[in-house]
Amino acid sequence: MLKKSIIKIIARVFLCGLLIAVFSSTVFSESVFLKNGSIVEGVITSENDTQITLESPSGGKNIIQRSDILRILVHKRYMDRIYLTRTDGYTYEGFIVNEDNSKITLRTSLDLLKEINVPRDAVETISRKKPSEKIVPAVRYSSVFIKDGEIIDCRIVREGTGFIEVSPLDGERRILQKTDIMRIQYNNSYKDKKIFIKRDGARVEGYIMEENDREYIYRRELSSPEEERVLKNDLTGISAG
Repeated sequence: MLKKSIIKIIARVFLCGLLIAVFSSTVFSESVFLKNGSIVEGVITSENDTQITLESPSGGKNIIQRSDILRILVHKRYMDRIYLTRTDGYTYEGFIVNEDNSKITLRTSLDLLKEINVPRDAVETISRKKPSEKIVPAVRYSSVFIKDGEIIDCRIVREGTGFIEVSPLDGERRILQKTDIMRIQYNNSYKDKKIFIKRDGARVEGYIMEENDREYIYRRELSSPEEERVLKNDLTGISAG
């Protein structure tokens, strides 16, 4: 009887140890996203204000400077390929690498640094199953920027894997190949000329095409596909042109 009790105790201890090992290696493993676009997997074994020490699954250790870190995730859901469809019908294929109450951040490829932020109120569905081509209700005007400089004010009425069909405000329907498209805007704010006021006193006029946390992408002329960038830290203000 005593021998059976001892065996049960040993079995329980072994099971607890096994669960702790599994729990530690999965739940508490981190994915460190670096600013150069790479992702390093492992467990953070020590950290301070300037750096972290990450132990890889093979047992090696990496010392990573915090200034090189974009984000740290404590789950592996970002590895799941998804299809995110916006309320206007446009679908992204990629990986959710971050999200908060206001937006979802995607990468079309995990080895690319470029990320796309989609506002939560612009998300229609998120699915692991690839959606079929579908008719998009023509309820919103869009501005489609073509790589040759043309801007088409239109409604997107149909979208396929490699094309969109648009109904321009001043012409007949057109089929546009996605490879010819630079971007699609869903408001007309880009038409408002702005004046960038730099810290050195210089003033630059242009039209804001896109912006992110670090910079503005702008055109000096709307009809030209040539675009420039200005860092937000280099500006003291922006005024209407």
